Amino acid sequence: MEKRKRNHIISGVLPILTASVLWAVGYFIRKSILYAISPLLLAFFSAFLTCCALWLFYGLNLKLVYNIFSSNPFQYIFLGLTGVVFGSTLMFLSLDYIDLGIATVLEKLQPVFTVILAWYFLNETLTLRQIFYALTMLIGSFFVVLEEPFTVVIGNSNIIGISAVIGAAFFWAISSIIGKNLLIKKIDPHIVTFMRFAIGSIILSPFFIFHRQLHLQLKLNAVIICLIIISSLITTTFGYIIYYKGLRYVTASVAGVLELITPLAGIFLGIIFLGEDLNLIQAIAIAVMFFSVYNISKRRRKRKNKKL
Repeated sequence: MEKRKRNHIISGVLPILTASVLWAVGYFIRKSILYAISPLLLAFFSAFLTCCALWLFYGLNLKLVYNIFSSNPFQYIFLGLTGVVFGSTLMFLSLDYIDLGIATVLEKLQPVFTVILAWYFLNETLTLRQIFYALTMLIGSFFVVLEEPFTVVIGNSNIIGISAVIGAAFFWAISSIIGKNLLIKKIDPHIVTFMRFAIGSIILSPFFIFHRQLHLQLKLNAVIICLIIISSLITTTFGYIIYYKGLRYVTASVAGVLELITPLAGIFLGIIFLGEDLNLIQAIAIAVMFFSVYNISKRRRKRKNKKL
């Protein structure tokens, strides 16, 4: 029993915690270089480097990948569109307008959208408990984004940033539904992840090729290039690899809770390095949102276990 518990922590909990921290560091690095590169181009470079690294690490057979893609091309195209083109780009755009901590917290609205979309498209049960916590998260997000919530004053830049991160959470929820549907068909999760980034980078490539004509910001130097590579290969690619390894040893509900380390780390990175701060109301609202995420994830996992 003791050995099993130790294996659960070392092989499951620690990799997911590490991945969650790496994702927060990745957001922090990208926020620090958005002065030199457009969110669209940053999304392209991140997706391209990630798909190349995944291909090399897993030794994926490109012929097999093509055959899987050709069996249902539209689904994989939508996966790349929602997961990278819209999701990642909007997330990077939000980092250019609002605090790192706020952006990473609001990104956790994704489970709310996922529950609703799963109910609508996959016929999963939507319980009153889930509805309650979903509403709680939405109300909590209102208090998180406003430093003085009772004045209801939001600047134009904040509106752009808040709208972008909520849009990112929504599109990532759609990509989760598409990915779940593919996994139901017994498609290798590594191939699904590779497809997401590969197709996303292909769709975004014209923005890189014609970035001058489109007047997209791109001021590369040795430091910017190194930070793009680090954020793509170490925080994103390595993060996904160890996340999937850890996911084999923990339940979905435990993984959902451990992933809350990402916004927590984002908050601390923002406070320590970017001079960001939170007031008491925002801190309480974040705690309420985290508690709601935990309960939504926990409830969904229990229902799934009963079906099995």
